[in-house]
Amino acid sequence: TKYFVNTAENSKMTLIGTRGEEGFMHEGRGGWAAYDYCNVQNKYGYDNPFLNDGKFDFKYYMDNNGFQNLDYVVINLGINDLNLKEHNGHDEILSYFDTIIKSINSYNDDIKIIINTPIMLFDTGTTKTAKNDRLQFIKDLYPHFKSGRYKNVYVSPVYLTIDSFGDFKF
Repeated sequence: TKYFVNTAENSKMTLIGTRGEEGFMHEGRGGWAAYDYCNVQNKYGYDNPFLNDGKFDFKYYMDNNGFQNLDYVVINLGINDLNLKEHNGHDEILSYFDTIIKSINSYNDDIKIIINTPIMLFDTGTTKTAKNDRLQFIKDLYPHFKSGRYKNVYVSPVYLTIDSFGDFKF
């Protein structure tokens, strides 16, 4: 989040969340999948601030944390979903994305939702299967959200990014 804020060069931008440091808050939890945000109360020592009586509830999250006046939500999920045993089918993953987006839309359908596509791995013989699975998921992701089924949902082609600053081996 610090890199994002510094790159955006927007002094009026305020990130919210229950994790991170002041000015760079977020809701990221290493190893979590969309499945986890929709179904799991606690994993890897992190609590889920979105679950209310076992269901993903964005209004509950906003009210419970005193957040308001939100313009954007960035969803950066997918990689861990593809690696999650028994819950890694693309239709199931997209159904959890739907749950999250429906909850955000029901709270305020003017919020713009940006879905970052999973990033690509450095191409080697051992990463080819994972890379191809990510590309197939991205191929399924675009038409799912392009159909106009939700208001203000945008898919960002992050998988095309080359980030020498972060030293990712693309």
